[in-house]
Amino acid sequence: MITPNFGSFIAEFSNRLQQVSDAYLDSYDEEKAFVYMIAELFETTNPDLFEYTDGPKDGGIDFAIKDSNSYIICQCKYSSLEPRSGEEENIPKFDQSALEEIIAALTMLRDNKGEYDVKSSIKRLRGDYQKDFNADSDLTKLTAILAVSGELTNQAKTAFMSNKKTLAEEGIRLKLIEWKEIYHAIHAIVSPADVDFDINLSFDDERDVLSHLDYCYVLANAFDFYSAFR
Repeated sequence: MITPNFGSFIAEFSNRLQQVSDAYLDSYDEEKAFVYMIAELFETTNPDLFEYTDGPKDGGIDFAIKDSNSYIICQCKYSSLEPRSGEEENIPKFDQSALEEIIAALTMLRDNKGEYDVKSSIKRLRGDYQKDFNADSDLTKLTAILAVSGELTNQAKTAFMSNKKTLAEEGIRLKLIEWKEIYHAIHAIVSPADVDFDINLSFDDERDVLSHLDYCYVLANAFDFYSAFR
C-alpha cells in the first residue's frame, strides 16, 4: 500500500472538495463540501437514506443515515488545507473537543428521558432510533463516525480508543476517519477492480454465528463487506 504524503495530498484533497461542491451545493463551501465528501466516500448520499443536518441545534450530528434499523451519525471537523512549512506542521490537529461532540450526540440519541434543544430533523431521528431500539434492540444497529480533515492529537486518539472499546461492549460502533483514510478512499475509487484479495472476518458475539451440522452462517451488516471491498 502506498504511504501517502499530506503535503502532496493537499491539492488533490482541495480538488475533490471542489468536485463534491459542484455536485451537491449551490455555491462553494469548504466545510459543507467536506461533510458531503465524507458521506460520498465512506457511506452514501442516496437521498432516501442520507440527511444533511449540520447547522444550529444539530446536536453534534452533521449528517445522518437511516437504513431500516441501521443508523449512522457523523460529526465532521474541517480545517482549511493551507500549505505550511514542514510536513508535521502541515497536518491539522484536532483535540478531544472533536471527540466530545460525537459522544454527546450518541448520548442524546440514546437518552429516552432527557430534553434537548435540537432541530426537528434530529428530534425525528432520535425518536425513530428509540422506537426501533425499544422494538428490537438486537436488530437495531448504531454507528457513530468522527471524521477530521487532519489527525487527532495523541491525547484525543487515546480517548477515542477508550470510548470505542466501551461503546463496543454496548453494541455501538465508533469509527474514526482521518486524512489517510480519506486519501486511500479517494484512490480506491480509481483502482483497478480486477484484483484478488482476502477479507478477514471476525465477530464480537458468538450469537452472530448460526451453526448447523455441516455449515454455518453469520448475520452481518452488508455495508461492512462493502467497506472492506473498498
